[in-house]
Amino acid sequence: AATAAAAATKTTTAHFSHLSTPSSLIMCKTTAQGMATARPETSPSASTSSTASFGSSNRESPLLILKVGTSSLMLSDETGFRVNLGNLARLVDTIAALKRDGYQVVLVSSGAVGMGCIKLNLTKRPTSIRTKQAVAAAGQSHLIRIYEDLFGALNLQVAQLLLNQSDFLDQEHWSSIKSTINECLALGVVPIINEND
Repeated sequence: AATAAAAATKTTTAHFSHLSTPSSLIMCKTTAQGMATARPETSPSASTSSTASFGSSNRESPLLILKVGTSSLMLSDETGFRVNLGNLARLVDTIAALKRDGYQVVLVSSGAVGMGCIKLNLTKRPTSIRTKQAVAAAGQSHLIRIYEDLFGALNLQVAQLLLNQSDFLDQEHWSSIKSTINECLALGVVPIINEND
């Protein structure tokens, strides 16, 4: 199987680069082609200089942050948008396999606008920021419901966190977010992070 380094491109956004030390955090960006085969280069049993952590919890399992973009989740043509269920299923199956191998996984997912277009029967993505925000708001519940159904089929539970840039700038907010993510991971829940437009 290809390694995550081979399947990944650049890391996610700079916002997430400081969640842990580089030696303990593996970040990769999934693609439509690499989603089914993305795997970290090292196993959880391999010795590392530090443990992955959002805060002060003493987890021994490496932490993976996977970023999946709209183009991997959606298909579109002149008739409109539809969900790429094949890619979604492969993504969920990959995360389930990583968790069985002992990894902690956080999923950063786009796709709310695309899901909103499906829900509202729109054939084109909105261009105005206000309309885009409204469509994303409509699509968030649709997106998380699909994730819940797919992960639930593999006996995994998910939690949705809606974040925006200001959450990373306010120390109190960021501390609360880290605590929430840590608790989700401790409970075996897969945190799914979306941008809150």
